[in-house]
Amino acid sequence: MTLLDIEHFIFQHHDGKVSVRNNVVVTHLTSNCLRSVLEHIAVYGQAVFRLQRFIDEVTGYSSEPSPPGSSSSHSSKKGSEPPFRTYQAFVWALYKYFTSFKEELTTIEKELICKDETVTLSGVLERLSPHLAQIKELHKVFCTGVAEVPPETPNVVRASHLLNTLYKAIIEYDSVGEASEQAVALLFSLWTETVRPYLEIVDEWIVHGHLFDPAKEFIIQRNKDVPVNHRDFWYATYTLYSVSETVENDEKLNDAASGSSGGDQGSSNRQLTMVSFLKPVLKQIIMAGKSMQLLKNLDCKEAEQSERSSRDAERKSLYTLFLESVQSRLCRPEDSPSDTVSEQQATKRSLIKMQSIVAQHLQIDDVHDPLLAINFARLYLEQSDFHERFSGGDFIVDRSSQSVTCQTFELTLRSCLYPHIERRYIECCGNLMKTLKKDYKLLEYLQAMRNYFLLEAGDTMYDFYTAIFDKVLEKESWQQLSFLNVQLQEAVGQRYPEDSSRLSIFLETIDPARKKQPVNNLDVLTLSYKVPWPVDIVISSECQKIYNQVFLLLLQIKWAKYSLDTLRFNGMLGRHI
Repeated sequence: MTLLDIEHFIFQHHDGKVSVRNNVVVTHLTSNCLRSVLEHIAVYGQAVFRLQRFIDEVTGYSSEPSPPGSSSSHSSKKGSEPPFRTYQAFVWALYKYFTSFKEELTTIEKELICKDETVTLSGVLERLSPHLAQIKELHKVFCTGVAEVPPETPNVVRASHLLNTLYKAIIEYDSVGEASEQAVALLFSLWTETVRPYLEIVDEWIVHGHLFDPAKEFIIQRNKDVPVNHRDFWYATYTLYSVSETVENDEKLNDAASGSSGGDQGSSNRQLTMVSFLKPVLKQIIMAGKSMQLLKNLDCKEAEQSERSSRDAERKSLYTLFLESVQSRLCRPEDSPSDTVSEQQATKRSLIKMQSIVAQHLQIDDVHDPLLAINFARLYLEQSDFHERFSGGDFIVDRSSQSVTCQTFELTLRSCLYPHIERRYIECCGNLMKTLKKDYKLLEYLQAMRNYFLLEAGDTMYDFYTAIFDKVLEKESWQQLSFLNVQLQEAVGQRYPEDSSRLSIFLETIDPARKKQPVNNLDVLTLSYKVPWPVDIVISSECQKIYNQVFLLLLQIKWAKYSLDTLRFNGMLGRHI
């Protein structure tokens, strides 16, 4: 192609838009035809410009962004603000893609300079068509996941929305089938890079008990008003953010002791969009994180601490374990066929092997469809066209569509990510319970609860409640706090002196309607047992309320039996029946 007007660039940039100059002319194309082709290219130039501007904004206009987590990268032009690592990771993935894209453009430019062969505009477009399609998908994800988010949106909403956008895009393009293989592969690479800060936050929390999130982009955030040694630590230390589709409305839900996600709560007409990939293991993350933070603050033995520190030094991060598991699962080397085995036979053998694996996974969800298993197995056949090295590690992960189809993407997470989190959850909670049992006498306190609240120490509690029953039968006033506590201390102090100072009795006001029956008069009693920290996390005030309900029921049964035992018929001998 020969340009008659070589004094100007073909494209111009004005007010954020890339357009074609009006005075571009070639000898062998009409102006309308040339302009149509160039305007088609300008659309992709506009998309690249927007993406590059976003990269510059996040990196602080640096020429080359560093991998996420390095000290030289910045989340914004304001140096005082903590780095927004989710956007950093997304930008790092974009930068790596554009690096390979520029290499392709450089190759084409060298061929033009050498003039070894004729290069046409249509030939260049055809050669760049895969890249142009990928740029279109990148720009679409950027517009939905980043550009359309209001400027004042909290980082937790921004991060959740971007990760969900990538997650949903993978599933959406997967439904198209083989026609979208390259798009799915690209989106999976972006998701794997962008999710890295989230997995690093989870890893730091469930391994070291520290929720390091300076930019407040994680869906779980620490409530600094509640210290670790507070009795409400387990219930009020962390806040779980559920983000709705309408970004203006976001609600904070305190996680309960069970660590429930809260994602299913809220009004029925609003769909909450918490980070999708963490939902299945959110409870385990919360429980493991709180358990690990509590363990770090307990007075454990130095030997156990040093042993744990040595293990931490040797361990791999959650993100590294995830990449290795993906590599092992999706790029499992098949048995090398012998020289006598044809390529078709090797493919058939691989298909049969993968079909059995996929069938096992489908049976987990109670799906028994041989044809479905065969088709999913085909997606797992080894490919090498999309191998690419991740940053910051020596891992080569197959990111072709075989690894990220709708069903196989969820299965990949279920087998490559969730087991590592669940294993850590079991380990953390198990270590916490062992520490409470061994060093803080949890079992002894539970036995004391049974002794007094469940009346297992019958001889001890007998002295206490018979003193009350005698007062009731003699129609004397027994609802005196000093009298009740004296009787309780005397009964317990004789056999369990170490618990006499921990037990106390209180009187509560009850509804007069509940006093219709004499047996309900005992409902005013409330037994309390002082439990030291950290055992009070297990035997909490809410737990003691349940114990009290059982205690009052047993006390009413004892009162009924005591009344029957003391019943006398002497005064009825002279009466006729």
